[in-house]
Amino acid sequence: MSTKKDNNVIAFKGSSQFRIGIVICVVIFIYVLFRLISFLTSEKITVYEVKRGTIVRDHNYRSLILRQEEVIHADRDGYVYYFAPSAGRVGVKSLVYAVDETGSIVNDLLTQTSGKTKVSEEALRDTESDIATFVGEYQNDSFQKTYLFKDRLADTLNALQVDTLMSEHSAEIEAAQAENTYHAYHPMRPGLVSYMVDGMESVTVNDFDPEVFVNGIDEVNVKSRTSIESGDAAYKLITSDDWNLVVPVDRELIEEIRNEHSVKVTFETDGNSAWASVSYLQRDEVPYLVLSMDDSMERYAHLRFVNIELMLDQLSGLKIPNSSIVQKTFFKVPKTYFLQGDNSRDLGILVKKQNHNDSEFLVPTIFKETKRFYYIDEETVSKGDEILSPDSLKTYTVGEKTAHLDGVYNVNKGFAVFKQIEPIQKNEDYTIIRTGTPYGLALYDRIILQGDKVSENEIIYN
Repeated sequence: MSTKKDNNVIAFKGSSQFRIGIVICVVIFIYVLFRLISFLTSEKITVYEVKRGTIVRDHNYRSLILRQEEVIHADRDGYVYYFAPSAGRVGVKSLVYAVDETGSIVNDLLTQTSGKTKVSEEALRDTESDIATFVGEYQNDSFQKTYLFKDRLADTLNALQVDTLMSEHSAEIEAAQAENTYHAYHPMRPGLVSYMVDGMESVTVNDFDPEVFVNGIDEVNVKSRTSIESGDAAYKLITSDDWNLVVPVDRELIEEIRNEHSVKVTFETDGNSAWASVSYLQRDEVPYLVLSMDDSMERYAHLRFVNIELMLDQLSGLKIPNSSIVQKTFFKVPKTYFLQGDNSRDLGILVKKQNHNDSEFLVPTIFKETKRFYYIDEETVSKGDEILSPDSLKTYTVGEKTAHLDGVYNVNKGFAVFKQIEPIQKNEDYTIIRTGTPYGLALYDRIILQGDKVSENEIIYN
């Protein structure tokens, strides 16, 4: 029995689902790869949370020291030996220096100085205490204090030797005085001794030369020599505890502290601080701050210039990084052109349509408010648009008045929104802004750290 083959079998083409799946997978892979490459190669945007903080308003200046002082001159030639320590207080009976015309006694005193000297236990304890204090406060970045301490210690040791030296050489000194070859000198009035002479001893706040801040001064340490001639400066006597610092400043600082009666001054030489009363003067159109004090002068009796830091009040507020601050231009529109819509409390404006026969009510974002204007941007209006007054037939052309505002990009909602700020103080890294400003920032708002890397309404994936 033969079987008849079925010739009516229909052959179907293979399914294309497999190919479509491959295509979809390839597309997804390419998209993911593109996003990954974009993420890796794009500049990272960092979000910063606004917090409350403070900035210390500090100002560093080079100041001129002026005080009541006079130079005492020698009245004869000879070899000189100094007894009074630098910046030491002396009375009318104090021995400051002596002139030996032959040089024999001075030579003996200098030789004796290099040997051993007996000191009291009390003096030794005081010296040990000074050394311990210096070691405890020493820092590598202020090595200049080492030289100041060395000079002060040398003066202290020299002062401890005076009584011993005068006792041991009393016979020679009396004999030389009888022969009129040894002469001891005492001050005419009490004061503070300094051996740095610079020719500015008679200068006052009212007659100083502003060029001294540019040209500097020529100082002479009279104590460094072993001989003296008649008419030479022997030493300087500071006769009052009152002294002044003259500081060239800018007008901004003058306005900033005009109502201050006193400020705290920190001296960079040794890190000590003092309070000074404040006054002002102007010379050759340059403003100067005059800081007056009545203590601590002995620390700086050897100086004519000293670097100081004015420690002004701390300002507190919202603290933001300077890198987040950007500037944007806005249209200023008079408040009289704003009105509330029928079904909303939002303030809006009536903008003429292109055919000028009708108007459209638009609600722009307000970025700042002043007494007369609202600040808006180009999101809802363009330069040249005409706005209708709700109370009259007057019109106002957008762009007649513009202004620049400092601000940051807020990203609380996931996209960049400009928020204006009012800076009140800044340093190299941060700015303190006023709190509670309308349309401004609030505590814990999230802002873009790199303000110049984003634009308005940009979506931020962070």
